[in-house]
Amino acid sequence: MPTDTNRLGGTMRRTVAIISASAVAVAGGIAGTVIWLSQPTQAEIEEACYNAITKESTETNRPDECESLSDDDYGTLRMGWFLENEGLGNVDEDPGDLLDYSDDGEVNGSTG
Repeated sequence: MPTDTNRLGGTMRRTVAIISASAVAVAGGIAGTVIWLSQPTQAEIEEACYNAITKESTETNRPDECESLSDDDYGTLRMGWFLENEGLGNVDEDPGDLLDYSDDGEVNGSTG
């Protein structure tokens, strides 16, 4: 009774190809998940930005940690930092001083 070796070889090749493709897909999925999980969350980015803000930080002079944040988010963090670290001082005497500080980091009449 003769056996068809070509037919058996074709099935084996397909099985090996399917198993190999499945292994590559699983490895790719695991690698993608690891990369995705290692990315910082929005809260972690905001915390790093807040910790990097200094008195010299202005609207145009952002710390590197704050570059990925929107202008609104960065402005909110910077204003919060200013209020917490610098306090209101004499800013409460003229509400425009708060806007002036926000402009360039100093109360110097730069906003007119």
